[in-house]
Amino acid sequence: MGSSSTNATTNISVTLPLKVLDLYKRQHLLEINPNRSIADLKAEITRITGTSPQKYMLKYKDMIVDETKDTDMIGDIGVREFDQVSMEPRDIAPITLSVRDSGGILLKIPINPLTTVKSLTQRILQHSQKSSEIRLTYKGKILAEQEQVLEEIGMKDGDLLCVFSQVPLPSKR
Repeated sequence: MGSSSTNATTNISVTLPLKVLDLYKRQHLLEINPNRSIADLKAEITRITGTSPQKYMLKYKDMIVDETKDTDMIGDIGVREFDQVSMEPRDIAPITLSVRDSGGILLKIPINPLTTVKSLTQRILQHSQKSSEIRLTYKGKILAEQEQVLEEIGMKDGDLLCVFSQVPLPSKR
C-alpha cells in the first residue's frame, strides 16, 4: 500500500490559476501547468476566448510576452497564482462602415472593429447633425446593447448601418 501513495504523487499535475483579460476587457479564469510554453498559454487563451491569435499579443506586468520562443515556460516569466495576463490588440486595420439615416444621407465612417456600439453612436453623432437620441440598426436588428463590440456583432468592412432618430413618445395625461 505504501508504494501506491508514491505513484499517486508522481501523477499529480500542478496547475496555475491565471486571470485573463480579453480584448473586450472581460475577465476569464484559466488553469494551466506553469511548465507549459508561452505558445501553449496563448493557444489555451485562444480556445477560451475564441479570438484569433493573430489579433492579439500577451502582456504581463507591462511586458509583451513573446510566444515565439519555444524555450520560455509560463513559470519562467514570473507568473504567480491569480496573476493577470492581458490580451493586447495587434495593430488592427480599421473597417469603414456605411451609415445611412432616414433622410437618405450616407456617411462613411472608418472605425476600429473593437469599438463598442456606444462609441460608434458617438462617432456618428459627431459626423451628423442628429440629436443625441438616435438608434442604430444592423442587418435589420436594433443595436440596443451599448457595450457590445462591433467585431462581436459581426460587422465587417463596407457593412451598412441605418440610423433612426428616437422621437420621445408624448406623455399620457
